Amino acid sequence: MKKSVKKGCGIVMAVVALIIIIGIFATDGSRNDSNDSIITKSGEEKQKVEILQTTHDFEKYSESYTLHVRVKNNTDKLISYLQLNATFFDKDGKIVGTGIGNTVNFSGDAEKTVDVIGMDIQKAADYEVQIEQVMYE
Repeated sequence: MKKSVKKGCGIVMAVVALIIIIGIFATDGSRNDSNDSIITKSGEEKQKVEILQTTHDFEKYSESYTLHVRVKNNTDKLISYLQLNATFFDKDGKIVGTGIGNTVNFSGDAEKTVDVIGMDIQKAADYEVQIEQVMYE
């Protein structure tokens, strides 16, 4: 009985190691990029993805917020995936919840509205939206 347990553990360890190796070396052609700034032709510095405006709706019954975040892709590259995260704060500045929103196929030099949804957010007095992940084609 002990030999079969050891053999089973060895097989499991080998499978886990193989999954890790595949994960390290596998690429799908896309690349993750930060939202570093770029310099425009006029010499102006801008973020690669810029938050232009944020408005919100509150649903009292479910205590959920939908933030409508207008963003601009300041590059000439197609963004295959963009993720925005929101943090909600009470009147004392304590975190009372988070939200997430995303979009795909965001053309270069284009604007788009991304909805960021926060569920069961109680006593929120303020929120902050951040660009979390940008993946280019």
